[in-house]
Amino acid sequence: MRLIALLWCAAAACAQSDGTLTGMVVDLSGDPVANAPVQATHASTHAVYKTVSSQRGEYTVAQLPPGDYEVSVAALGYNAFTARNVNVAAGKSQRFDIHLIDFQFGTLGETASNFASTRSALIPRPLDQRRALGKVSPIFPESGMPKGP
Repeated sequence: MRLIALLWCAAAACAQSDGTLTGMVVDLSGDPVANAPVQATHASTHAVYKTVSSQRGEYTVAQLPPGDYEVSVAALGYNAFTARNVNVAAGKSQRFDIHLIDFQFGTLGETASNFASTRSALIPRPLDQRRALGKVSPIFPESGMPKGP
């Protein structure tokens, strides 16, 4: 009888030592990203734990041994996401939300943080502003069309 009680206590102690990683996978506008594969890799043991976000963008990786993790997401249509040193404590639930950047930003070498400033540089400017900035091409006349013969 004592052996059964001892085994039960040991099993309960092991269950309490694991932690949980939970959160949301969203895009830059805050909309949920469904079916995003979430992977947590233990920094010391390199053990890999996987899950997929729900239709509402929620994910949970349960039964994680305590320690630091590298969390990564590679969802179709978004830039790959990786975060290091995400700590999971024994018996605790760690909230970690993931914000993905649309892949279209990366194709132009842009990031969300500098997209707005670069976008304004791409908007055509009136001729007098381009002339003041020294941006009028010597090859083309000011009308923007090549000169005829």
